Amino acid sequence: MKLAYIEPIGGASGDMLLGALVDTGGDPSVIASAAQSVLGKPVDVHIESVRRGAIVAKSVKFNIKLEEQKRTLKEIETLIEKSTLKGVVKQRTIAAFRNLVEAEARVHGEPIESIKLHEVGGDDCILDIVGFFSLTDAMRIRWFYCGTIPFGCGVVLGEQGALPEPPPAVVELLRGFSVRYIGEPHEMTTPTAAAIIKTICQPHIPPQIVIEQVGYGAGLRQKNVTGIPNVLRITVGRLYVDKEPFMWQMEANLDDAEPRVIAHALERILSSGASDAWSEPTYGKKGRLGVKLCALVTDDAIEQVEKAFFSETTTLGIRRHLVQRTVLERHSVSLHTKFGELSLKVGVSKNSIVNLSIEYETAKTLADALCVPLKTILSEGLIAAAEAGIFVGATTEALERLENRTSNHT
Repeated sequence: MKLAYIEPIGGASGDMLLGALVDTGGDPSVIASAAQSVLGKPVDVHIESVRRGAIVAKSVKFNIKLEEQKRTLKEIETLIEKSTLKGVVKQRTIAAFRNLVEAEARVHGEPIESIKLHEVGGDDCILDIVGFFSLTDAMRIRWFYCGTIPFGCGVVLGEQGALPEPPPAVVELLRGFSVRYIGEPHEMTTPTAAAIIKTICQPHIPPQIVIEQVGYGAGLRQKNVTGIPNVLRITVGRLYVDKEPFMWQMEANLDDAEPRVIAHALERILSSGASDAWSEPTYGKKGRLGVKLCALVTDDAIEQVEKAFFSETTTLGIRRHLVQRTVLERHSVSLHTKFGELSLKVGVSKNSIVNLSIEYETAKTLADALCVPLKTILSEGLIAAAEAGIFVGATTEALERLENRTSNHT
């Protein structure tokens, strides 16, 4: 599972986020393509390595005349929907601007429909947000975290007049995030960056991460008053996985599907790559008896399993959240019984057998072929396992001998 950890060391802005992503290996042509999709004309993206303090970082600029017109949320949504951006990029971009407009509406005490975004509604900021979401999607980054965000102090001048630093809308956007106030008399975190962070980031340090790339994005200021390098760092990597403890749990509530449809959907979800799938009884919002369809999915299987959910059920939406599990070390060995060969599944922890069971399909095949009750086959399999020294509480020595015997026989 690929993730990104954002550290606004000396500030956070849209171009700093883009620069850091490019520095980790992101393809600038993805940004250019996204920009052209929105504006309807070619956009040259200029990438430059610059120094901020002791750190070399990437600077990203759009070499095109950009309009700084005021736009309402509806106008921005129309602009994005008319583009050829991928669906997930459109959704995230619109969500970021909606978060921003809602924050502005709370600050000014006005309805959302009447809010017109000034600098943030201009082409430059729109392209920053569109470029960021397009690039993270192309890089297949699925999970985002953000560290402590810096705020400056004093007063800053904008098109609307004097505003305290940090701007009220930025403070509204970053409710729930960790921030620090430092002695920098200027804007440290822009509304554009705050909107992006609010939309996709978890407000804390990630769990254990295996670092794959690190990138630095440069801010416009050559240096900060406090000497903190004016850079933002993004670390891209994957969760540290020990026997796959992290998986996605996908869920959908259904109150209009008959049992045969549910059973068929579960089969399709499993065949689409889910590690496990099940249904739970539930009650819908109108008091109707329904089911909650659930699946455990690895990051690579999300797209195919989602397709199965939507194609095989009537759901209009799927919830997804990260779950952590503890997984035993697994072994599969062949057992010889008086009825024939059976497959035995064994769970091991710290060189001790914790769990074991006869694999259902092999037992069912023998039971059907010999016209013997399934419970007889299962019982005989556990007896054969015990005779071979494989039982709960035993060490793995007998298991290793049986595995070696099976391997040599093969």
